[in-house]
Amino acid sequence: MVERTPHAGAAGAVGGPGAAEHAGSMAGGGPEPAGAGAESAGAGAESAAAVDVSSAVLSMGSNLGDRRRYLADAVAALGPAVRAVSSVYSTPPWAGSADIEQDDYLNIVVLADAVPAGTPANGAAGGVSEPMDWLRVCRQLETAAGRERGVRWGPRTLDVDVVAIGQLELDLPELTVPHPHAGERGFVLVPWAELDPGAELPGAGPIADLIAGLEAAGELEGIRKVGAL
Repeated sequence: MVERTPHAGAAGAVGGPGAAEHAGSMAGGGPEPAGAGAESAGAGAESAAAVDVSSAVLSMGSNLGDRRRYLADAVAALGPAVRAVSSVYSTPPWAGSADIEQDDYLNIVVLADAVPAGTPANGAAGGVSEPMDWLRVCRQLETAAGRERGVRWGPRTLDVDVVAIGQLELDLPELTVPHPHAGERGFVLVPWAELDPGAELPGAGPIADLIAGLEAAGELEGIRKVGAL
């Protein structure tokens, strides 16, 4: 769910820097967003329940063990919720983890659709009906991959972040969408643009413009497409 200011995976996973690592994380490895208080969280969650959560952009990353297998297993677990999967990109750990010795990440972006509960073989995304359900999905995928939450921005078997949920803009203690660092992360934007070149990051504008800005600043160096999953 995911933190990569180190190196994916998050306004987070079914959880959320990271999903809590996430909310801040991001398959590149990052922190999670701080909470805002039980009362405001409850109000936000209540209002969020009425929004369209039928589609989400998820970022996945791995830099421990059999990286491709962890990514492939996570995609398979989503079952019929998967609409599209990007190529695999090799990316260096994000800036915040510069002082932590770790391998490069393999990253992908998945465009996912919620699947109604009760649908045969509905996969991990079955029954998604509110924003926090997407975070739950991310956390479940990370847990299935044996993700251990120890060193902040440290290496991980799997980092899954909620990058965006439709056009929703939401800030809760455990989940912020769009992911607060998505616009700064080439390992999220480049794979996403491969799948949907005209996409926009809510509140930030066209991802093509964000990518152009990162490229001009030399922030895309080291991001390499390494083939299909």
